[in-house]
Amino acid sequence: MMRDGSLSKCGNQQLRNRWNGEHLSQAHDPFSDSVLTLYCVYRDLFCYRALLWSYEKIFDLPVAFISQYVTQQMRKEANLVTEAHNAERTADYLKKEPTLRKRAMVPTVHWDWTGTSVMTAE
Repeated sequence: MMRDGSLSKCGNQQLRNRWNGEHLSQAHDPFSDSVLTLYCVYRDLFCYRALLWSYEKIFDLPVAFISQYVTQQMRKEANLVTEAHNAERTADYLKKEPTLRKRAMVPTVHWDWTGTSVMTAE
């Protein structure tokens, strides 16, 4: 949240709607939210790498080496196709596990409407 009470550009769309007093039932473009979220992830990763580089230069701490690994892992997490595959693997595991079969449920992924920035599930 900004000092003037407004939300930053990377705020959640639903939270912005609640903050502005708008109804959540109003139609909005879900694809713009996912693109905005990916923009925020990449911006934050850039800031993270710059901060670690600065720490290494100013304080002579060897910390920048980890930034590339963390950035790669976060980009994998932001790829929703990977997350959809993980959801399917988890669902397969739950089907085979008798103690969890009736206690947990993973939504079915709709692959026709799933991409790197959008994952559609039940």
